[in-house]
Amino acid sequence: METVMTASKQGNRQAGLILTLLGCLLLLLAPFVVAQDDTSQGAKNEPLFIQGVVKRVSLEKRAITLKPSRQERIKITVDDQTGFIQMSTLEELQKGQRIKVWYTVDGNKNRVVKVERLPDLGC
Repeated sequence: METVMTASKQGNRQAGLILTLLGCLLLLLAPFVVAQDDTSQGAKNEPLFIQGVVKRVSLEKRAITLKPSRQERIKITVDDQTGFIQMSTLEELQKGQRIKVWYTVDGNKNRVVKVERLPDLGC
């Protein structure tokens, strides 16, 4: 017995296949659409988060230059309102240490809200 597909059934099958392929494409692209750059401006006054390695500490300018993985260096400024975790002052921070930073963007300045020194990894 020979099975014959009607044009209607064949059209429905093709439409289902197309919808399935579009769904798969959306699932593959979703992480790229949803992901946000950590250095982009979020909602106004909402702190942004970044993690990386200290490249430079300027006590005179009260600034830290941070190098996140796979991103450009970012300069952030510490003020009297900055909270410190695992340290007390900016003076305790050294080049090469890993840190987490929560900051806000004010004009062309990145102002640190909170900075946390991460434990050193090693043997």
